[in-house]
Amino acid sequence: MKKVAYQAIKHLIPEDCWYKQQDYQCDIIFFDGDQQWHKPLDLDEAYAVDETDDFYPFIVVNGNLKASQLFNAETDGSTGLIVLGNLDVDNLVVGGQEIFVTGNLTVKDLFWGDYNHGSLLVKGSIRARVFINTDYGVDRQRFQSEDNIHIAHLLWDDADDDFSDIEYLQQLFRPEFLLTPDELDNDDIWSWKCWLNTTAIFTALAQSSPLLLDTIETPDNTPPEIPFFFNDEALSEENLRRFAQSKVLTGWAPEAGDELYIQYWSGSVYKRVFMIHGQPDSILAYFQSGESFACMVYLAEQKSLYGALTGKKKYVLSTAFKVIEDGDNDNWQPIDGNTEQSYRDFLLENWPILLREYSEMISLQAAFFSQVSREKFEEMMNLPLAQYHGKKYYSDDDDASLYIRGAQWQFRVENKEEEQCARISLVQQLPDDEDGEEVYDFYHIDLEEAMDGSLKPILYTQDTDGYDAEVYEVPACDLPKFRKALKYFSVLEKNIFKMNQRFWERQ
Repeated sequence: MKKVAYQAIKHLIPEDCWYKQQDYQCDIIFFDGDQQWHKPLDLDEAYAVDETDDFYPFIVVNGNLKASQLFNAETDGSTGLIVLGNLDVDNLVVGGQEIFVTGNLTVKDLFWGDYNHGSLLVKGSIRARVFINTDYGVDRQRFQSEDNIHIAHLLWDDADDDFSDIEYLQQLFRPEFLLTPDELDNDDIWSWKCWLNTTAIFTALAQSSPLLLDTIETPDNTPPEIPFFFNDEALSEENLRRFAQSKVLTGWAPEAGDELYIQYWSGSVYKRVFMIHGQPDSILAYFQSGESFACMVYLAEQKSLYGALTGKKKYVLSTAFKVIEDGDNDNWQPIDGNTEQSYRDFLLENWPILLREYSEMISLQAAFFSQVSREKFEEMMNLPLAQYHGKKYYSDDDDASLYIRGAQWQFRVENKEEEQCARISLVQQLPDDEDGEEVYDFYHIDLEEAMDGSLKPILYTQDTDGYDAEVYEVPACDLPKFRKALKYFSVLEKNIFKMNQRFWERQ
């Protein structure tokens, strides 16, 4: 460890680090190479590193850092930390500074970031047993999308609307680090931090005493295995015809002659499965590489004397490609031994991807109709809490929406005169676009009559903000939308009934 002038190490600080934008006229604490700190470090007293009375704005570790306890209680301003490598720490309880890690952050037990004068920025993965955020700055989009984040238990003031669940905290913390309901008035519970016995916590950190229970149940976040819908991944007639054996392609009640298709872009590849209902031999799969070329798998009629005599047509699996050119988009050529290898490779690469994606479409559609059932939908809509908010769906009242884990939920009661079905909506705010305009993600679950005559919750969305925006059904091929819808509905289901109970008790 040594003290160095800020200008001497400024070139080491990453461009997106807050400390890079400053112009300190003071020394910085600098550690060159990998470090291991066995003693707890109170960042409010970083001068204790060299036993001087100076305050240092931040510490730089030019390498990996393994530490026991890193903490501070002064959230208005404390010494920051830049680790130019990986940071492994038992507990990290901070506020009032930036913690910047260019590698991975691994917190064995507790991360707690408090107050809006500080932020956490990690380039690699973020791992923690328990992660509490009480107004500390983080990459909101990254946490919402769970991008390289592995946290067993996340408690986040900005994402939670209800902080009364002391039972949840009791499953995580040792009793001495929590206040009891008798010590708090319900009106004083406005954040997860209200329950935390901070005096006991900081005393324990200074002594390297454990904060969390020895045994904490870790939720199983392993995604369920997706059943494969096809016989195998072979490019075969049987697998091509198999597309027509799912409602993902056929819908619920098509009529003869209807054109049935799914189509979507996946990166630079456009995929389309098409069939005319009642004409099973019309089925085909189309793959397009950007705007350069396309390949097709289809059924071609095989000419034969037997067919000519009997009138019975026989179809065989065929493949073709075309180069996309201005004014000539129908120049299909058969794929055979003389075809350029890149076209054959493209088709053989994307065919099994389509089969896997189609299998997931079937799986997600089935999961949606199972999890978001008519019975669950009606049970939620009939709750007094949902009815209260439902009558304010189109109003600008402050209590028109219900907030759960940072998401805005709305409920619309059925209005037959206005031809409005019952609806459960979710509005999720995303990071602003490059022009600084607000961006939202919309999910509407409408209970309406499906084409087969049954009442079903159907997933809809819209692209722009406002009640007058066009609302359209989410196609089965929009896998990310269905994944998120299932996740969000699960959060609603876990919270709305206990929130309704508290609402009922207040009436």
